[in-house]
Amino acid sequence: MLLTSEGNGYRFQVDWNETRFANHFLSMRPFHCLEDVERMLFHLSYPYRNDRRLLGDDLTDLEYALLFIRKTADEYGIDPWNGVYYRLPWDGDGIRGELMEVDMNLLASPPPDGVLRPLLKEGT
Repeated sequence: MLLTSEGNGYRFQVDWNETRFANHFLSMRPFHCLEDVERMLFHLSYPYRNDRRLLGDDLTDLEYALLFIRKTADEYGIDPWNGVYYRLPWDGDGIRGELMEVDMNLLASPPPDGVLRPLLKEGT
C-alpha cells in the first residue's frame, strides 16, 4: 500500500501483486481472484465513491478497497450474498483486520443520498 500525506490524513493506493491473482469473467463482470484447490476469493471493486483517504481512526475507505466475494471452487458463478468485509481498526503501530461476512447485494444499486458507505453502518 502506498501512502501519501494529505492535510490531517493520508491518501492511499493499494498495490496488488497481480501475479497472485487469476482473471475471471463472472456475472457479466471481470474479477481478480485469489484461488486455491478448494476456495476462491474474488476482489470486488467498490463501484461508488471512494476517496481513498485515511483520516485519524477512520479506515473505512481502505475497508471498501478490500471487498471480496468468496466461493468454493466447485460452485458455479458467484453469489454476492457471500461477501467478505474486513473491519480495520488501528492496533498499536499497525492495522488489525476482523473478517465480517456481509451481503454484497446491497451494492447492486447506488447508496441512498447522504450514505457514502452502506456496508456495516455505525453500530453494526
